[in-house]
Amino acid sequence: MTTLAFDKGASRKRSGTGALPAFLISVASSLSFGLSNDNPVGGAVSTDGPKAVVSGTVSELGDFPRGKSIVKSFRIENTGTTPLEISARANCGCTLTDFDRTIPPGGTGKFKVELKSNTLIGEFRKTVDVTTNDSTLPKFVLELKGKSIPAIEVSPNAATRVELKWDGPTEQEYSIKSATGVNVIEAIASDRFVTLRLEPVETGNNRLYARFAAETPAGSRLAAVTIVTDAEFEKRIPLTIPADKGLVSTPDFLRFAPAFGQAGAVKAAVLVRSASGPVKILRASSTDETLNVETKALQEGRIHQVTVTGPAGKPAAKSAAKRSIVLETDDPHQPRFEIPIR
Repeated sequence: MTTLAFDKGASRKRSGTGALPAFLISVASSLSFGLSNDNPVGGAVSTDGPKAVVSGTVSELGDFPRGKSIVKSFRIENTGTTPLEISARANCGCTLTDFDRTIPPGGTGKFKVELKSNTLIGEFRKTVDVTTNDSTLPKFVLELKGKSIPAIEVSPNAATRVELKWDGPTEQEYSIKSATGVNVIEAIASDRFVTLRLEPVETGNNRLYARFAAETPAGSRLAAVTIVTDAEFEKRIPLTIPADKGLVSTPDFLRFAPAFGQAGAVKAAVLVRSASGPVKILRASSTDETLNVETKALQEGRIHQVTVTGPAGKPAAKSAAKRSIVLETDDPHQPRFEIPIR
């Protein structure tokens, strides 16, 4: 802490009184109310009105298993002469607060922060903004810091898209590393085109094989998988494996309508990607003859941009709601690919 020293005699000679110079009072006051993790916050100057004193504003939680509910209580005192009014806003949906909104003079209020850690991964810092009617401490921040340890870690990331083959099943291998003391019991697939095989490698490590059947339909899908463990807080861990087969449009439909007040021709585009090998687009058209469709290869045989241009005018009538883009390709598995227009 910074200490200001001064010569009282010299001060009296200069000012004619024993009072501190005004600029020293200002500096001392500002130092008294600085936020600190080690010392109480606020309340250093005693004048009329509410005075908030907070015993520590940072809580170091350390390492803990993900899914565990963490509750931390902070203490707020009112050393002033009138009621202290408090409001708060958590900066994360995983943080809940319960606190005394009014603390009488000389009283101590509770401020409880509850952290839901089921969505936290690794090191984190979560904050709560607190506002008071203490003019010397109108705002301060409460912090929770720690590290959330998941029951398992999957690599490669389960969100990595799997590209499926046409001519047979496709198998994707994953490594599952368990936290200390956690065992993986089984893996369950909800997708009827997916079968799973779990093999232990060594203590704390398993291999998971996700096999997509050859009959898996073309297009994009999200295969739901559940990993069952004996962890205290994460007994059933959901995973989603995205997979693509054949031609895939992003987005999966073309939104084609003039914006409000738009004049001139209407234009929109989608990206078409081939997930199962090189594909050449032979012809592009639309079921609506008023639309012009053009394609451009961004990555030969793999990624194409499809652009649709329409005449100026009002949006299409509802009778045209089933319009689509039609792509003719050299792929024997998918010679015709349609993209809805909405």
